[in-house]
Amino acid sequence: MARELFWLGAYVGEVFVRRAGAEWVDFDPGHQEIFGQLVGVRMPDGRAWNPIGKVANRFAAGPEESVQQMYFLLHGRVLVLTKAGR
Repeated sequence: MARELFWLGAYVGEVFVRRAGAEWVDFDPGHQEIFGQLVGVRMPDGRAWNPIGKVANRFAAGPEESVQQMYFLLHGRVLVLTKAGR
């Protein structure tokens, strides 16, 4: 199950990149220790997020670890429109 959760978390991170202006980053040792992951996303305001860990937490803890809620609460989120205007 861990592999599937990892890939789902990577998908969520890519949504943050494409829709909220984030970028993928390699975590420094301090962030690796905090998040338990080697990679994550950084928002335009500089804050780091761990979508891979969030998905794993959602699976383990249930609805109170909402990934959707995390997206809506992202500080520094910017609206990124596609060519289709979506």
